[in-house]
Amino acid sequence: MIARIWRGVTREADKDSYFEYLQETGLKEYASAPGNRGVWVLRRVFDGRAEFILISHCVLGCDQDLCWC
Repeated sequence: MIARIWRGVTREADKDSYFEYLQETGLKEYASAPGNRGVWVLRRVFDGRAEFILISHCVLGCDQDLCWC
């Protein structure tokens, strides 16, 4: 199992639209990746900004010299 961590920060006022953007881009890509076992999205609002942490879980696989995760 491999876990990848991605972090992003936006203004607190933009937190909902930024989450929608993540759902349309990165989260959709993570979900469709071979070997995907799930994605966690953590959000913390603090001091006028929203911090996002995405943790994707996948298993490494290989098929005819092509590896993915």
